[in-house]
Amino acid sequence: MKHATSQDCAEALLHGVPDNFTSDRGPAFTSQLWKSLGDLMGTDIHHTTAYNPAANGMVEQTHRTLKAALMARCNGPDWKAQLPWVLLGMHTSPKEELGVSPPKWCSGRLSRYQANFFPQPTVLQTTTTSLHYVKPWGSTGHVSRHIRSCLHDTFQSYTHTCKYVFVRNDAHRSPLTRPYRGPYAVLERNPKAYRLSIAGRSDWVSIDRLKPAYVDEEDPPSSSARAGGPPHTPPHKNGPASTSPREDGPRLASSRTGRTIRQPQRLNL
Repeated sequence: MKHATSQDCAEALLHGVPDNFTSDRGPAFTSQLWKSLGDLMGTDIHHTTAYNPAANGMVEQTHRTLKAALMARCNGPDWKAQLPWVLLGMHTSPKEELGVSPPKWCSGRLSRYQANFFPQPTVLQTTTTSLHYVKPWGSTGHVSRHIRSCLHDTFQSYTHTCKYVFVRNDAHRSPLTRPYRGPYAVLERNPKAYRLSIAGRSDWVSIDRLKPAYVDEEDPPSSSARAGGPPHTPPHKNGPASTSPREDGPRLASSRTGRTIRQPQRLNL
């Protein structure tokens, strides 16, 4: 708020302070300022697991629909002028989970908008009659849609007993980089996420990114593995291994590509 007036405070807190606030792990929602603000307002702040947009599925779906509608209506910096019309269309369209639009769900009747003030032309009635004729034909063909399951049968059979898991690296990675990190010890589990011991700290990870790890119980992996790569290999007890080439033999020349240059036997005098 720019000014701490009564009008500005009333508009900011028009719908009250929420009891719970769920957000992703963006820097704006993980800062100490945001945590102190939540403690001051009495709001419990919850963070979703990393690389799991399905946790905020309703918000992400709304953002996707809003962006697609704006791209269809405008092409440039004039999206602010088209935003009210896009929001009006989203608010008046029937919701799939409700079957009705939000105004009808709240008031029990349809609100009157610009298109309701004018009589419908006859061409729309003719189109509606044609649609009633075509609709039975379209319902006779059943299209089967393949739904990809994010949980494999192997993991479901092992999910309640595994002690170590691998974590899929969904961040941008260079070629020839391992797609999974770990294994990490499982500290706590629930149907949607596991709490793992990663690099000396505990963190909740979505079950969609996990894969069971079969490790030797007599030689378990170290819990101090780095989060971004393989475990650190300690140096040898007798000191660091020497990486210099051996000097007991003749030194061979190599080309710029790394290939060893060997002279013909007739030149070895």
